[in-house]
Amino acid sequence: MHLKFVSAPALALLLTIAAPAVAQVQLGHATAEKLTALGIDTSLVVDDDDVGYINQILASDADDATKQAEIMKLLEEN
Repeated sequence: MHLKFVSAPALALLLTIAAPAVAQVQLGHATAEKLTALGIDTSLVVDDDDVGYINQILASDADDATKQAEIMKLLEEN
């Protein structure tokens, strides 16, 4: 199929059907900044339930390496 012959609405529908669903999680700005500073891709957070745990880890007294390891462990479990 040549995409240049597909109308924009048809292409949008095709992409919606063909693309796997990825959950959208709303992260607070501060949380997203902290995750980015730790080198964690915010798109890895796909479960709303994880956001509370992530915020607890970020607020802890642990050093950054420990925070990063704990958050990555949590995200890998999903």
